[in-house]
Amino acid sequence: MNKDIIADKLKDFASFLLCIVAVLAIAYFTGFLKGFTPADFQDAYGRILTYVPQISAKAPASGNYTKTTTRYKDYLPSIIPDSVLRSANDTGTYKSIFTSNTKTVYYVYDDTGRNVYYSTDFHSKLQNYAARSSVKTYYDFRPYTLYLFRNMRTGITGPSDICNSLEECKAQRDHAADYSSLQAFFQRCAKTMCVINPAKKQYVVLKKRDYDSAVKMINDLRGW
Repeated sequence: MNKDIIADKLKDFASFLLCIVAVLAIAYFTGFLKGFTPADFQDAYGRILTYVPQISAKAPASGNYTKTTTRYKDYLPSIIPDSVLRSANDTGTYKSIFTSNTKTVYYVYDDTGRNVYYSTDFHSKLQNYAARSSVKTYYDFRPYTLYLFRNMRTGITGPSDICNSLEECKAQRDHAADYSSLQAFFQRCAKTMCVINPAKKQYVVLKKRDYDSAVKMINDLRGW
């Protein structure tokens, strides 16, 4: 299967997902689906976003992801997609991260202690390290609790009413697509940790959620 065919199939799949979101939204708000709650839809949507990046990773890079960056030490930063920046600007969610004058260290932890992967131990160690070192001169630490991360609101994700024109339908689809990109971006960062550089519109993902690896990356990227 050539690259163009794979790219087309991914576009078709994305359009299909947007249609599903629109249909479910209309069905819910019209009372057709009485047994579901908004939390059910949010959970299902989060699961979809977990798998879509895995599918996309197998396809050839396109759009912003084809842009190359300059390697910095042992790291090759990635370009922040324009769709992510648009969604953050349109909704206001995470906007301060992308408009900050300093680099941001972003990660997620579970303050309830129930989710071992998002351990508070990782969070506590990083907070203690930041408090006793000079890294806060170079970074803004933005940890989010798992609960807050899962319940983050980024505006309307799909049409609540049938659109009245082709332009309106396209605007709704574009908004939903940007929203998906924003969610996928932070889903990826939440898995380990990200250092986000708004001045360069680039970011670096921690390969392994490990305290020593995190501290090394934070120190290595001070001058980035």
